[in-house]
Amino acid sequence: MELKVSDGPTGSVVARTRYLYCDPTGGNHPHGTGACHDLDVAHGNLESLPGAPGKPCPGLYAPVKVTALGDWRGQPVYFNRTYRNQCVLRISTGPVFQF
Repeated sequence: MELKVSDGPTGSVVARTRYLYCDPTGGNHPHGTGACHDLDVAHGNLESLPGAPGKPCPGLYAPVKVTALGDWRGQPVYFNRTYRNQCVLRISTGPVFQF
C-alpha cells in the first residue's frame, strides 16, 4: 500500500511517501508492525482505525492531507482525508501515517 502525507488543505506538495506491506510486514514504513496490526483491527478500513482516542490536541489549524492506495488482503483500498493538524491525524490513525 502506498501512503502519502502532504501539508496544506489541498495536499499540493507531498511531504512524505512510504510503502507498507502486511503479511509479511515489509516496505519502508518505520512502524510497519504497528501499522499492519491496526489495519488488521480495522479490517483494512482506514476510516475504522483504532487510533489513540482520548488524547487532547491543540486547536491549531495546520491541515495535513493523507492518502492510501493499494490493497488489504486482496481488497482494494483508497483513502483520502484532510485532518486539522498532525495531532488529530495521529490520534485518528495511530501508526499508519506516522512517518
